[in-house]
Amino acid sequence: MKNAITRLTIISFVLGATLSVSGAQLDVKAFIDGRSDLVVQGNNVWWHHYDFAAPGRWLGADEPTYLNSFSWFPDWPQPGENRDCRCDSSVYDQLSAPLGVDGSPISVAIISARGSVTIVQQPSQNNGFAAIVEFDDNPPGGAAWYEISIFYDNSSEPCANDSQPPQVSCLVLKPSRLFPNPARIIAEVQLQATDDCDSDPLIYVGGTKTAFVAGPFHDGDIVEVAHGPSLTPGSHPGGPPNVAAIQLIGDVQIWAVDSSGNASAKQTCR
Repeated sequence: MKNAITRLTIISFVLGATLSVSGAQLDVKAFIDGRSDLVVQGNNVWWHHYDFAAPGRWLGADEPTYLNSFSWFPDWPQPGENRDCRCDSSVYDQLSAPLGVDGSPISVAIISARGSVTIVQQPSQNNGFAAIVEFDDNPPGGAAWYEISIFYDNSSEPCANDSQPPQVSCLVLKPSRLFPNPARIIAEVQLQATDDCDSDPLIYVGGTKTAFVAGPFHDGDIVEVAHGPSLTPGSHPGGPPNVAAIQLIGDVQIWAVDSSGNASAKQTCR
């Protein structure tokens, strides 16, 4: 026999990030035997089952998974327990407060659990903003009721908490040329920058041995850059197709800044 279910208050045991009073809450209650993952993505919820009987199906039972006040009876690939199936249930697609797409972390409050409840995946752009909570009742025999609350942000704005810098590069359109009097190297380059949340990140050009900065420029702009040890740093409008002619001291570096203030690392343009 398994031990009695341990009851823990929401206040006493919370997994994950600090709870947000402005977020949403999903209360989950399920009859667990073995190990199963609950996946939440957008307004969709489903089980991915691993070990022993699927949720609600132990010894021929057909218990629902309670999602807030709704009794959800998920379908499974096979009748009965679907033991050790490593399979997905059907999808419940009516979550009234969808999980947001801004990458905010979820947190879990365990109300009652005999085994462990673990957040195994936080939502992010790399996983399609899907959160996964694992229920593990493997060690004891039989099944038990588990009850948790999932707290999450339901923002629909994917860039509300943008912290990723732009990607920046330069494309040399004409080979560098060395000129005398004063000694300088001149090249024609196209500035390139992309950002997941800003369609027009600003690009800046500078030299490694001067504080002067030219810009801002935009993705696709073509500039003529001259750099040499005795040049006077500066910038002025260039002749087509160049939007600017720039003079620098030291190696040429470019970087970009998006509308959230995230700056890329400086890249040497050769």
